Amino acid sequence: MTEKARPRGADQEWLIVVLPLAAGLLGAYFFSTWVAIAATLLSAVMLLSRDLPYAKDIGDRHSLIRKVPHVIGGTYLAIFISLGIVWPAAGLLAASVISYSALIIITRSRAQTGKVTEFASRFGILRYDSETRRVHSYLSSPFSAFFAIGVLLILFPRYPALAGIIALTAGDTVAAFVGVRSKTRLPIPGSMKTLEGSSAMFLSTLILTFVITNALVPSLVSSAVATIVEALPGPFDDNFLVPFLTAVVFLATLWLLA
Repeated sequence: MTEKARPRGADQEWLIVVLPLAAGLLGAYFFSTWVAIAATLLSAVMLLSRDLPYAKDIGDRHSLIRKVPHVIGGTYLAIFISLGIVWPAAGLLAASVISYSALIIITRSRAQTGKVTEFASRFGILRYDSETRRVHSYLSSPFSAFFAIGVLLILFPRYPALAGIIALTAGDTVAAFVGVRSKTRLPIPGSMKTLEGSSAMFLSTLILTFVITNALVPSLVSSAVATIVEALPGPFDDNFLVPFLTAVVFLATLWLLA
């Protein structure tokens, strides 16, 4: 059997990655705050859209590989924010939001898809049928994470924002890698988290936050809150709650100690 012909432009999906990255970084260099605000609002609009087939999870086999962008993106953000340089972080945020939004719009408007869609499906960002070349659902958590990062960049000082980003990226990733090999469930009704995974999240978040901020008590308290929130079951996406509450608690603890 011969492979089905792709529609014109299907193999040019890479443009939705390259162009937003260039536009996001260029725009953020001159207008970092406005770019961050626009990206945050677009994240909220896409997240609240009821016409899109969102899924909270795309399958267990993708749960670990999906953490790779977490680590890469989180490291990038942490480096520039810790240096007090906001525009590269705002640029990456804008590029990510625009790219994912464009990918959803394009794949919803045509019957077949290209290489970028196939690549995204390997990371569990969307559910893609390789035979029909159709996308059936999209992961909602990226927009929750984008919205949270935008809020941190716009509203919070440097160190509280860093604490939230560390909990979202590094802490969550370490918890996933340790938790998947563990069997000791936390004694919390409805929770699927493990004792080992939650412990790993707490320690990794605490160590990284303290090393970067040199604030022991705020790092300790905020890391504990991040771990508890991540472990509790609930209707809200922890990709927003964990970084946001971590930043709030870190900032509040700084104020109390001042």
